[in-house]
Formats: sequence, structure tokens, C-alpha cells
Amino acid sequence: MVTCVPHVYILFLGASIHGEKCAGIIAAVLNNSECGVGLAFRARLGGIRLFFRKKASDADEARALSHASDHIDIYSNSWGPDDKGFEVAGPGHLTQRALQNGAEKGRRGLGSIYVFAAGNGGIIVEDSCAFNGYVNSIYTIAITGINSDGSIPDYGERCTGIMAVTYSRNIFDRSTPMVGQQRNLSHIISCHESYSQSEN
Repeated sequence: MVTCVPHVYILFLGASIHGEKCAGIIAAVLNNSECGVGLAFRARLGGIRLFFRKKASDADEARALSHASDHIDIYSNSWGPDDKGFEVAGPGHLTQRALQNGAEKGRRGLGSIYVFAAGNGGIIVEDSCAFNGYVNSIYTIAITGINSDGSIPDYGERCTGIMAVTYSRNIFDRSTPMVGQQRNLSHIISCHESYSQSEN
């Protein structure tokens, strides 16, 4: 993360906006001026550019998922196979070995944690994450999104490999209270009077 440089993210819009958004969700600093805070706001982040060409090779993926495995606790991966409907795709042999080795020996013997997004093929492509070998690996944790009412977003893929969900789009629906929602968080964030008004 780049700190103390206002609006530096604008420089990266073309190449890595998705990675920047994910980094902000994970570790946006506390008491910033952007009206948000990361889930792990004290975490330290590093970025690994995997898709610098059109498609990463098995060796590229293996290198990315084993890079500095004694120093990286959690590898957050918002990528996977193309959404092509019911086509089986997943990690190659080298990447499978990297995931296994990291999960068993990374993080100074505690095991690296690999989190993968379940996919965006949902209703549009009618894709299922059951055909995604990254999501279904025993060495990964698959996460998908839900709306504030508990429904699956239209882009969401369904499968038994999903281990957890988190709020995604449309989470600020005023008609549906969120679990543990506090109506007034002005003591924490100053950009809006209440949580339910922070819709951007």
C-alpha cells in the first residue's frame, strides 16, 4: 500500500484497478479521508502482478503462489479460469504443487492461507464454481458474495466448494438491516451521519 500520498490510486486505474479495490477492502487505513476502512486495517500488503500478459502460465501461477511464502500469511486471489459455462479448468501441475507446499509448509511452518473468489460467471454465463479447480482445491478457501438480504448476486457462481460469504454489491439497502449494524457510526467515520447513508 502506498500511504501519505493523496489519490495515488488514480495513477493505476488502467492496469490494476481491481487489485487496488481489493487492497482497499482488505487494508485501507483507519481514520482516512475516503470514508472507509479495511477489514484488516493494520495489515501490510504486497502486490504480485500475475497477468502481465494475456494468460499466465502454470509456472507463472506457481511462482506467484509460492513467492515469499515464509513472509506472506494470506494470498488473496480474485482470479481464476475464464467463465465459459460448464468447462472444467484449474491449476496445472506446478501450481497444484505450489498450493500444497504453501499450505503445508508456508508461513514459517504454520501453512499459507490461499483465498480464492468463487467466480463471476453466475446467471450471465450460467457458470458453476464446481468446475473451478482453484475453488475446489483442498488447499484453498473459496469466498463468494451475497446481497444484504442474503440472496446471491446475479454474477455469483454456486457450488459446494464455497467456504464463506461476504457482503458484496447492493449492501446498503435501507429496507434490510444487516446483522450487528449500528445506526450511527459518526464517532468512527465523519464523512456521513450514519452508516445507512454511506452508499458509495
